[in-house]
Formats: sequence, structure tokens, C-alpha cells
Amino acid sequence: MICPCDTGKPYQACCKPLHEGTLAASPLALMRSRFSAFALNLIPYLNSTQTVEPIDTLDSSRWTRLLIHGAGDNWVRFSARWEASGQFGTLSEHSLFEQRNDQWLYTQGEQLEMPELSLPTRNANCWCASGKKFKRCHG
Repeated sequence: MICPCDTGKPYQACCKPLHEGTLAASPLALMRSRFSAFALNLIPYLNSTQTVEPIDTLDSSRWTRLLIHGAGDNWVRFSARWEASGQFGTLSEHSLFEQRNDQWLYTQGEQLEMPELSLPTRNANCWCASGKKFKRCHG
């Protein structure tokens, strides 16, 4: 299985070790692993890697693609695409991280205004990066 975090690497060699206890080496690595945890519904991992209110359940959104726009010493700016009940959207955020006892933790995020997501034409490649035409994937 290809890792949901959009590196193109196999999940086993990408985010799975972090989900199983290896500490993220940077805020960017943590961000990618948290996106994969959202995509795979790994609530315990999400709660163990944040300082904000614990998550009880996730909604029915399917997280389909992570786009990194920039990263620094303690921040990551990203967009995450989702699909739910035939609706599509994008969450864009400037996230902040803090390192405590060698572990990076998500501390807060500021949602960013982004242009509305437009769907590809039927014969264009699908936005989810599946490699299929939109009409055969999400169209």
C-alpha cells in the first residue's frame, strides 16, 4: 500500500513506523504521519501527537491528498483534500509544533483562506493522484 501522506513511498517504509512508536524527526514528518493517521482513522496516534483537546471520533470524511506548501523549524503550511458524501473540499492550515522530550507535538493551527476547489473535467487526471481519469475515479 502506498502511504496516504503523498510521498509515493510504501506505507511500511514511511508513516507506519511513526504510527508504531518511532518519534518524528521534524514537524514535517509529524505532519505527514498525522495526515496518514487521519486517513487511516488512527485516533490514538493523533491524540498522542498533539497538545490540543483529545479527539474522540472522526467524521465520515475521507482524506485523499496532502499538499505541503512550506515547512520551517516549528511550522508546516499544507492543504488536505477530503471527500464526504459526494462533496469535495480542501482544508488549508498553517500548523505549529513544539518539541517536548525529543517528541514533536502539534500545538495549534490557523486555517487559511484558499480558493474553492474546482473539479477536473471528465477526461483529466483525477485530483486524488490515483493515476486514473476523473470520470473513472471520483467523477
